[in-house]
Amino acid sequence: MKNFNAIGVVEINFFTNALIVLDEMLKSSDVHLVACEKKLGGRMVTIIVAGDTSSVNASVETAIASGDKIGADNIKVAVSISNPHPEIRKLLNLITQDTPKTEETKEIAVAAELNAVEELEIEQNTENIQIEKPKPRRKKQ
Repeated sequence: MKNFNAIGVVEINFFTNALIVLDEMLKSSDVHLVACEKKLGGRMVTIIVAGDTSSVNASVETAIASGDKIGADNIKVAVSISNPHPEIRKLLNLITQDTPKTEETKEIAVAAELNAVEELEIEQNTENIQIEKPKPRRKKQ
């Protein structure tokens, strides 16, 4: 995932209001939705967007301004966090683990891919096999 400079957190009453605000936030600036959490059956919704600092600030300002449309009392929190701590990035799954691949890990990855392909081929072949049931024999009278 991309390494974002800032995150914006907006907490809103009611799922429909959250959709309206999120749509306006995404259209107003170059941010990406990274998390959405619904509590109490959608009565309280937390939206988290990420991007560069100026874009996140603009999207949070848009969320606050959309209070005219959905009711200002429905927006509970609207904040932007510039340069969030690495633990927050980890919490939101914004950190990618770029570990250097050794020859051994490359071989393991190739072997895993080959096993997956073989299993898929076996699965497809077994789906095409039709087993005929023996017909019941009639008794001679």
